[in-house]
This record gives sequence, structure tokens and C-alpha cells, in this order.
Amino acid sequence: MVTFPLDELQPISCQGRGPDWNDPSNYGFNDVNGNFSVTLVDVLDTFVTLNDPKGFDDAVRKVIQHVSFDVDTKPQVFETTIRVLGGLLSAHLFASDDDLGAQFAKQSESGSSFRLDWYDDELLELAWDLGKRLLPAFNTPTGLPYARINLRTGVPRGETTQTCTAGAGSLLLEFTTLSRLTGDMRFENLAKKAYQAVWDRRTSLGLVGNGIDVITGSWYYPIGGGIGAGIDSFYEYALKMYVLTGEKPYLDIWNEAYAAIMNHSRGADGFWYKAINAYTGEVSQAHVDSLGAFWPGLQ
Repeated sequence: MVTFPLDELQPISCQGRGPDWNDPSNYGFNDVNGNFSVTLVDVLDTFVTLNDPKGFDDAVRKVIQHVSFDVDTKPQVFETTIRVLGGLLSAHLFASDDDLGAQFAKQSESGSSFRLDWYDDELLELAWDLGKRLLPAFNTPTGLPYARINLRTGVPRGETTQTCTAGAGSLLLEFTTLSRLTGDMRFENLAKKAYQAVWDRRTSLGLVGNGIDVITGSWYYPIGGGIGAGIDSFYEYALKMYVLTGEKPYLDIWNEAYAAIMNHSRGADGFWYKAINAYTGEVSQAHVDSLGAFWPGLQ
């Protein structure tokens, strides 16, 4: 926890860093670093994976004591959802669920449970507060959320209306879990609406683009398709939403989307996937980006 309470650790200098307060347009920093100890929250369940109950207890206490989302920062909705909201919810489940704790206790060599006797749903309360601060991003004609939001003041006037498919469509798991745990269905309903808004705009080839306007619902040119950056986790969340909830429409989306990718993006050798134009299927870029590496694991 060298970085704590800052957001990230710089690996070469071993110094922590937070938002770039001097340059709000520095998205490379500010999309992730929201001044809420993002790395610590993100890795809470890593202590479970590493079978470290003491570390988990200590990390949960630090988050409860120090993390607040009443901050004047403008992080990305997508990054904040998958790293922070997801981190809080998964840690809450381990800290509070007797069955889940017992399952891991049985599997671990130490036999230790990750359930915390002193814990009183504080992480869930933080997650609920964060979720409510993200809600104004969905106030668009299409239901597609703005890419970024100020956690204290909402969507700034003049905020860009461009977002990516992954950013709009990869909120289902965390928002649905938050709704199921709190009974506040706004999160699940909005995430489902946003996902469907993307899917409904697929091309005749069954492909989605990688950039979309949250006001008009139009794809941004060039209309890239494939499994790489800007699209990747949109497909992942379809299949995982079916696994999480058993709702068959998401399995249907996955099957249709998978077939389209295999038909149009998969290379002739069967081992690589092309970046293509979502309308024509023609190659749009002569490189493959690293974010597409998830696909074999999803298959």
C-alpha cells in the first residue's frame, strides 16, 4: 500500500499519484485517478485471491476510513464503474457473506474466512453513494451515458458527447449487482437501457462500431469494428450478464455477436482478428491492439 491514499503507483519512481489538478484535460491521468484511492479499492478482492485475510481486513478498514466520493474530479464513468464500483461490491460480498467466506475458507490452506465480524455494510453504502453520483451521466435522449462526470457537480456544461461502445455497454455487471444488493433498480435499468441502445444500432453485418454519440446515437467515423479497444468488453459483458443473471436475451446477443465476429473479423488463418469497418467488413487498420487478447478466454 505504498501509494495509499493516492490513486496509483508509478512503478519506476515508486511514487504515488492522483489526478492532474493543473490540467483537467489530461485524460490519461484523470479518467482513472479520481482522488479516491482507486488502486486500493480495485485490489480489495486481490487479498482474497492471495489468501491474505489480514491484508483484506486492513485494506477494508482503510477504504472505510479514508475514501469519499464527494470529490471535485471528473473521472470516466466506465473506469470508475469497473475498478471502483466493482471493487467495492466484490469486497462487500466477501466481507459480509457467510457462504462465500466459508467457500474460500474451505479452499484456502489457512482455513481463514474473509467474512469480517465487525463489518456493517460500509462498502455497500460507499458503492451506493458512488452509483448515485454516476446516474446523471445517463440523462441523455438515447440512454447512452456521457463518458465522464464530475462526482460532485454532475455532467459539466459543454461536455463531449462522444463515448465508446465498451464504455457505454460495460456497466451491466456492476450496476445490476448494485441494484440487486440495495433494491434500487435505477442502476440495473439504466445499464440495460444503455447496453440495448448500443446493440440496437448494430450494422447489417451484426457488428457494432467503437465510437458513438450519446445524444444522436450515431456512430463516429471511421466506424471501426472488431474486438479491440473501444469495443472489447461490450461482448464480454453480454456473456457474463447471462452467467450472472440467467437472462437469455444476453446469451442471444452473445451468440449473434460472436457469429458476426467469427464471420467478418476472424483472419483467414483462424488465429487473429482484424480491425474492420463495421458496415463493409473491410480491413480498417493494419494492426491488432493488445486489448483484443481477452477473446480466447471468452471463447
